[in-house]
Amino acid sequence: MWHKIGGSVWLRLSSFSLMLLLLVACSTSTQAPPLSVTIEPSPASSPILSPPSHLGAPACHPPSPLDVSNTGYQEALGTTGGTTLWVLFEGGIPSARSDAKLIWRLGPRFQEPLRFVGLGPQGQNQLPLFVSAHEGSNWNRPGDEWGTGFHFPVAGCWDMRVTGRKDVGDVWIVIS
Repeated sequence: MWHKIGGSVWLRLSSFSLMLLLLVACSTSTQAPPLSVTIEPSPASSPILSPPSHLGAPACHPPSPLDVSNTGYQEALGTTGGTTLWVLFEGGIPSARSDAKLIWRLGPRFQEPLRFVGLGPQGQNQLPLFVSAHEGSNWNRPGDEWGTGFHFPVAGCWDMRVTGRKDVGDVWIVIS
């Protein structure tokens, strides 16, 4: 009933089984899996950030990583299901009880209709004050550019979310 298996076949079969076991073991969890991030090539002068795997944990530990090297303004790399997402905070990270302009760069999987929302620390569901498509820009990040205005009524961890036809993306920020 059992046939003799050659050494290389046995090694391949064992390697495949071990890889399959590792994939299954790593994919089972009681928590929702973190969203993955795909980063498109950026200019050599712009560093590529890799966000931690569990962004937006309680109290924003950690929030989305911030960078200022591309424009001098604070910008954050978002997490998505399979494309790129960047948010630039015009004037810096806003404070509580203030309005702010956020500029978004959305990768190709974010197809219209788009929905922007701020999910606040006390269950707020803040819709933007305005949404506008940008035709041209000197912000050197991949994707289509959109501008939004948001009001932040309270301090805390805010999930700035965009939903498109084929993807969802989040940027977590701490409003003080």
